[in-house]
Amino acid sequence: MLQESQELYARHTLQESEGLYEKHMLREGQTLYAQHMLQGSLVLYANHMLQESQELYGKHMLLENQRLYAKHMLQEGQTLYASICSKKARDCMFQESQGLHAKHMFLESQRLYAKHMLQES
Repeated sequence: MLQESQELYARHTLQESEGLYEKHMLREGQTLYAQHMLQGSLVLYANHMLQESQELYGKHMLLENQRLYAKHMLQEGQTLYASICSKKARDCMFQESQGLHAKHMFLESQRLYAKHMLQES
């Protein structure tokens, strides 16, 4: 009887320890799986955020370059326009001065001619 009860107790203890071991291993497996999934999710999220930030930075730099180029071209256009206007103004002033000089020379020659004619008469 003692031997039978010892065997029953041993079987019961063995079954209980096997059950506890299975529960422990199940929990351990679930924990490892959860950690693996969390780590995988974090890696995927980090990759996504890196790609997103690179795309946003690329768009920002493209817009910044376009803005700077437009500003440069505007300044270049303004400089060329000012240069053209300045040249036209110089040309106009030159033509006007030539006209004034021609008028002056014409009047001076008439005055000298009139003076000469008065002296002769």
